[in-house]
Amino acid sequence: MPPGCNSATKVEAEHAVAVAAAITQELFPPLAKALGYHLHDGFRLCKDWICLQPEHIRKIMEDSLRVTTPQ
Repeated sequence: MPPGCNSATKVEAEHAVAVAAAITQELFPPLAKALGYHLHDGFRLCKDWICLQPEHIRKIMEDSLRVTTPQ
């Protein structure tokens, strides 16, 4: 190993993974929501309100945008 590099023990590595999992799975989602976002696939931030609507409402909105959007 190059000088100045540190290595972690297996226990330290497992602890680091557990901390990272807690942050991404337990802390990040409520923080995103508090900031006005929601998540797609558990990690992609989105602030588009239409995503939160039921499927039939999204379809109506998408259809109306197709009709009113100039080509």
